[in-house]
Amino acid sequence: MDYFTLLAEEKIKAAYEKGEFDDLPGKGKPLKMDSMVEIPEDLRMAYRIMKNAG
Repeated sequence: MDYFTLLAEEKIKAAYEKGEFDDLPGKGKPLKMDSMVEIPEDLRMAYRIMKNAG
């Protein structure tokens, strides 16, 4: 791992230990998974970008 990856991991671990992730919206609820099974694999990224852009 490079230095920036290690630094990011340390910051995430410290924030987790402080409890900074305890009150996030949606905590304890399942993630909404978009079903893109019907879209060809090579086009999924483009569809996701268009969907996120509205």
